[in-house]
Amino acid sequence: MGQLITFVVYITISYVLVWVQLYGQTKWSWVENNIHWLMYCISIPVAYLLTKGTMMAYSYFQGSAWAVTFISFAVNIFIFALMNYFVNGEGINMKTGTCLMLCLSVICIQAFWK
Repeated sequence: MGQLITFVVYITISYVLVWVQLYGQTKWSWVENNIHWLMYCISIPVAYLLTKGTMMAYSYFQGSAWAVTFISFAVNIFIFALMNYFVNGEGINMKTGTCLMLCLSVICIQAFWK
């Protein structure tokens, strides 16, 4: 279970960094003005965290790439929603909330259904 938690922590950090890389330029002028340097500086830790985390999860799920992909996708959606909510002030409506509940279902199914 420790590998799974570490995987989720690694991809959470990487998806927060990816959000800053992609959407930070719409929020902060210093990101927009330094996007090229920021893009290169963020890419290295993101690539490392995603690669290392994926290998941990792949090992945890005994070679099931589907489980890793589904959990990674669902965590990415959660991070995107949270970053947009807290940083951009975008609300979570009924449709988005329903999709987030479905993502939570995907995570639970992949993590706990053996």
